[in-house]
Amino acid sequence: LLVPLALVLVVAYYAASSDDPVAPAASAPPQGPYDAFRFERVGVGVDRLIDDGAGYRPGDYDLVRGEIADAIAVEPDGSVLACCDWPDPIFSLDDDTTLHRLGDPEPAAKWDDWKTGLDKVRDLAVATDGTVWLAGDRPAALIDGDWKKARVRAPGETLGVGHDGAMWASLGTYDLRIARFKGDRIRIFREDGELPRAVSAWSDHVTGIATTPDGKTWVGVNGKGPRRPGGLLRYDGKAWRVVRPLGRGVDASVQGLTTGPDGSLWVYLSRSQPEKDAPWRAELYLARRDSSGWTILDRSDGVPSHDPGFRHYSNEQVPMRVGQDGTVWLTTFTGGGCARLVSFADGHTTDYLPDGACVRDLELDPDGRAWVSVKQWPWAGAEGEGADLYLVDPAA
Repeated sequence: LLVPLALVLVVAYYAASSDDPVAPAASAPPQGPYDAFRFERVGVGVDRLIDDGAGYRPGDYDLVRGEIADAIAVEPDGSVLACCDWPDPIFSLDDDTTLHRLGDPEPAAKWDDWKTGLDKVRDLAVATDGTVWLAGDRPAALIDGDWKKARVRAPGETLGVGHDGAMWASLGTYDLRIARFKGDRIRIFREDGELPRAVSAWSDHVTGIATTPDGKTWVGVNGKGPRRPGGLLRYDGKAWRVVRPLGRGVDASVQGLTTGPDGSLWVYLSRSQPEKDAPWRAELYLARRDSSGWTILDRSDGVPSHDPGFRHYSNEQVPMRVGQDGTVWLTTFTGGGCARLVSFADGHTTDYLPDGACVRDLELDPDGRAWVSVKQWPWAGAEGEGADLYLVDPAA
């Protein structure tokens, strides 16, 4: 009974992967390095990737066609990296993971999840020397087509690129640990060691790591609740300290942070007030730091906010990027917890993706276009369940 059923599933799998007359019509490819890609136009300046012309196509959970992008990264030349799980057509008995450089006929890397222990890809990043890193069950670097796992027995969570060629990572443990990798050298900063005493009241969930041209490393941490809000850490090469962008004595949770092309630091802050028998009411801020100090934007400046019905927990992470023109890209949460892609510029917020497209990762290419990996959820308003990559061109 299993053999005929398996044959049926295999035939259905390849039939679903073939070109057929009911497939969505491909739009003209955007100008740039993606001429071989096929897109479907789904909105003004918004294209959904159908395939990259070299074998990669985003996946669908139920039909088992294509791959599911868990994390993405963009290299300096604009090449897009997508790290994906490949669903096996026969009951998903085999768990392989593939890293694609979109448009290349051969994968950049492919590995067996069970043998390597790298089955949960949480983040991708490209170091200044071009080395690709992933945060999985262990932090690992791609060396000559194979993953070299870091000598640290802890899952990697969030990656941050250092200006000096180092790679930073938060480690998924029950306490706050931050690791710095450079060459074969590893240094781990621990909650009960070099990190400030204040972090003992924070969660262990790092929401972002960034470095600024002055050599400082910044780490954002989400809180455990309104009374234990988390905060922002700064490392100057010698010691860590807590930084409060909203002012002395004002604690706020960090939901995301990034650096802009001009070297400025951007931090997305959430300050909640507990209310009896009601969700946390959070006031959201964008804090920008440059050579002149901090600039704080709030609701009166049009800062994007989550839906009022959204209840804040301790694990929200907002991917953030800043374009060459100063446009801030981030996500806001709907009442049901779906992360929506928005951009913020000149006091205005723009929403791009279709209903039910819940963002997992966000990157900008050198031309300022946003690549977004999403999961489609019917409960959030999507027409079907699946996974997709979108390319958003704000100039359109």
